[in-house]
Amino acid sequence: MSEKVHLFIGAKQPFAKASILDLLEHESGAHPLGWCEDTRESVSLIEEKRPDLVFLEVSPIFDGFEVLRKLERAHRPVVIMLATDGRHALSAYEHQVLDYLVEPLTPARLHLALQRARAFLNGKNAVHGYNLSTQAGHHEPQRLIVKDAGQFHFFRYDEIIWLESSGNYVRLHGSERGAFIRATMKSLAARLAPDNFLRIRNTAIINLDAVLEVRSLKNGRFLFVLRNGPELASSRGYHDKLSVFFKRMLWKEA
Repeated sequence: MSEKVHLFIGAKQPFAKASILDLLEHESGAHPLGWCEDTRESVSLIEEKRPDLVFLEVSPIFDGFEVLRKLERAHRPVVIMLATDGRHALSAYEHQVLDYLVEPLTPARLHLALQRARAFLNGKNAVHGYNLSTQAGHHEPQRLIVKDAGQFHFFRYDEIIWLESSGNYVRLHGSERGAFIRATMKSLAARLAPDNFLRIRNTAIINLDAVLEVRSLKNGRFLFVLRNGPELASSRGYHDKLSVFFKRMLWKEA
């Protein structure tokens, strides 16, 4: 990390505070402004110090959600949650946190979280101008939450390129990272926005925003050329569905 990111830690359990501080010693540009073990005081310190990024613990002894509820919306920093398990991952998503870290923390996992935070702060991954400080009434980009090797990962729709299935597992290919998860393609397809994602064969779903061009092939198939991804051919069994889809899209554009 080349540019400095000012951060604050709100946590009471020893693992949360100590692990973050120890791991941050190996991250250049990460500048801790302090930490606090009290939720009410954390709110005051965050509003006073105005950090770019805040790590908040969520546990029976430190309620990070209470801190989020009390922070002024217009000045809310980027937030990463810390927890001992994944029970609060969905609630964290509802509170628009950027990432959710589960004990035990590792240098690689923290580094990834910091990379995402820096990209978000630099606006590289913003969707239609979305920011955590966006006022009520603006559209929030939807996300897919997946569990991989004991960690919960948050993938915004715009960073997903395509998904491929293999039996009861699905590999998610993102623009900067991926995940291999135990799930069926049918279950994931039901969680994805139909206006953003298109199933082109039983084993593949693509993000329409990642499509550069589509070519007609022989035998009723189509070839989809993806940004930062491979060229994927549809199956003949999906020809009719895809033809109807293309006609509908052309009608909308017209």
